Amino acid sequence: MIGFFELLPFIVLLSVAGTSLYLIFAKRDKDPSEPTGKILQRLYFYLVSFVSLIMVGSGSTILIQFLLQEFLSQNIMSSGPDQVALGTALVVVGAPLWILHWKILNNQIKKSSRPISSQIRKIYKFLALAVSISILAHSATGIVQFLLGTKESSWYQLAALIPFTLIWVFHWRIHDQKNRSSPSPIIGDIYIYLTSLIGLIMAANGLGTILHSLFESSYNSIAGIQTLLESQNGPFSENERDHLSIAITGTLLWILHWLVLDSRKHTSRLKSAYVYVCTIFGGGITFLVGILLLLFTCLAVILGVQNESGKIGPIPGGLTLIIVGIILFTYHFNIIKSPSRHEISAQNGSQILNYSFSFIGLIIGATGIAILTNLILTSITGSGNEIVTEENSWRESTAFGLSNLILGTSLWWYTWLYRIPKLVSIKEETKIIFFTGVVGIGILVSVPSLASIIFFLIKFLLSEDTIVSAIRSSRIPLSVLAASSLIVPYHWLNLRNERASLMESPEQDKDGPIKNVTIFTPTKSEFFVAALEENLGYGISSVEWADPGSESVTLKEDLTEEIAERVQASNGEFVVIIPEPGGVRIYSHN
Repeated sequence: MIGFFELLPFIVLLSVAGTSLYLIFAKRDKDPSEPTGKILQRLYFYLVSFVSLIMVGSGSTILIQFLLQEFLSQNIMSSGPDQVALGTALVVVGAPLWILHWKILNNQIKKSSRPISSQIRKIYKFLALAVSISILAHSATGIVQFLLGTKESSWYQLAALIPFTLIWVFHWRIHDQKNRSSPSPIIGDIYIYLTSLIGLIMAANGLGTILHSLFESSYNSIAGIQTLLESQNGPFSENERDHLSIAITGTLLWILHWLVLDSRKHTSRLKSAYVYVCTIFGGGITFLVGILLLLFTCLAVILGVQNESGKIGPIPGGLTLIIVGIILFTYHFNIIKSPSRHEISAQNGSQILNYSFSFIGLIIGATGIAILTNLILTSITGSGNEIVTEENSWRESTAFGLSNLILGTSLWWYTWLYRIPKLVSIKEETKIIFFTGVVGIGILVSVPSLASIIFFLIKFLLSEDTIVSAIRSSRIPLSVLAASSLIVPYHWLNLRNERASLMESPEQDKDGPIKNVTIFTPTKSEFFVAALEENLGYGISSVEWADPGSESVTLKEDLTEEIAERVQASNGEFVVIIPEPGGVRIYSHN
């Protein structure tokens, strides 16, 4: 497990590399006025620059490692001439090669502005950043492990810090010096927010492991249980100290990229997706799994499930998940709701969260229904040496099924009856999308289950097996079909009602005629335009406002409903919206 989290930062490298290949082969770098030979030449220069840069970084790391071991290590067998020869060869070949190609690229930029906006140049920059940060994260983890006493030496990791930190800083400063008015490239967003997400995962995993250890050791102390592992290693085992090093590295990664490098003024759909993913999956689902474990423990005690002697069960894991989930959910939920975070799309934030948790509640409840149905069928038909013959396993499965049913039903009931009805300006299309998704998924899981049931019934009719044997063989598809049959019909009826309601009161009659709307927008106003289009019910044209002082004007999404009403109330067929401090001016003409 620790090896997986050590390699986790390299996912950034794979993602950036994959996006780079897509951008190149999708021909997004080609200008119609630029010959193909120029693009291939630029690709060659950046490719050689990247390879030579890695050679310089690797060779410098090897030489620095040799010097550290030579002067600081007491192990005389720790280094040799091969190490010096390899490091020197890499630096001697790679450094002049990179300097020469980089100088040629800079001369091309001085002659034309096209190369600086090239997709290949952006790919080179962020690929260098991704490689550097991956190696730095891995090195930082090894150094912390050495300081915590779980690693014998970290000379290579310590040596890698110097060259790859310089490489990262150099390329980040190049990225930071680009034209501020131009939109941030998608590959840059992938680098920033994927690195932030990976750092958050690493930090949450480390924190969870430490909390789990504290809860378990507290129980052992109260119960008077002393484990052999604790007596040998103290309060924290080697595995827990390894996870602490992962948590420290992850926290540094997250702070650097999310709190320091990310600009609050930067508007990006990928940024909003990152925040909502961390809120729903990182915070919400983590919290719900913790509640599920505690609920399962309580039901297991009520049903008389026998635990092994000295075992506390899943209580430490449940408490850990609840704490980690609350921290992640609270932080990111406050970002969504904060009025100062205009770069996060919060127009439909409540709808996204409430409908998402309603759907999650349906999934959890359906799982509970399927488990309990399977248990009932197993108890009726019998199953040889399976769970019915082991009373403790049967009780565990019952407790798990009931805990899923109770948690899922409660979550769906709360969101559907108390949260969703309170949403402001919710549109019929949103409900239709939700109902269609639930019905569609229900049908997708029901069709193969129904096919399996028919298969076993036909097999029963054509053979000498009993009907009990056929039911026993089709317990799982019957359980799935039972869960979907309790959920799909209700949402199907709601889907029909919403469609009928939408047909009776079409959007054109309710909101008035469709007008030709043009809005002058400051940079990075995509979310405002999307919110205004949603309130109007049709698309509008937006042009970037280029006059001096336009960058200081901020368009707030909470004003879109009022602006939409003013647009529809205007006399002319053509409408022009001009932002100003504190609001907008609206002009119309025919």
